[in-house]
Amino acid sequence: MLRHFIFSILFFCFSFPAWANHFEDSLERCAEIRSEVEAILEEEGVSRDFYFLALAESGCRLEASSKKGAGGLWQLTKWTARRYGLRVDKTVDERFDWRLATHAAAKYLAHLQHTFHDFRWTVAAYNTGGSNLVKKTGFKSKMSFDIVKSVAKPAWSLAVTVDRWRKLDAKKRKATTAL
Repeated sequence: MLRHFIFSILFFCFSFPAWANHFEDSLERCAEIRSEVEAILEEEGVSRDFYFLALAESGCRLEASSKKGAGGLWQLTKWTARRYGLRVDKTVDERFDWRLATHAAAKYLAHLQHTFHDFRWTVAAYNTGGSNLVKKTGFKSKMSFDIVKSVAKPAWSLAVTVDRWRKLDAKKRKATTAL
């Protein structure tokens, strides 16, 4: 699995130089805020590995906006941002304050993790919306994650990618501390 992930990164980097630059820029942007993001995630009671979701969702561009209206580091919709305590109105949009948005995203992730009990299911639900994922998959506790692949492919791809990144990072940390 790790070899496949590394091969995928190398393939895209050599085949699409613009993508390689984008990925490298994203990693650099994320490095600047990583330790603080991870600390907030842990403070809110979720795995620091969800940091990789911010990398995947926005490339750590704090001003990122999607065509569907999601915004900020965590690509929160207005509705989700408000639900988890952020102010979003005509004068203020706290989704673009990465610290506040990280607290809100962590609360949302904690809710999803409580519902789905699995890292990949949680990431897929974050990406497509928890209720949408349940509707599309007919989710039941302890259901195979493979069902997501067939009915919610973009969410599945994101979840698998984020899961690979966190595992790769864990191996890198383990190797570094062994030295």
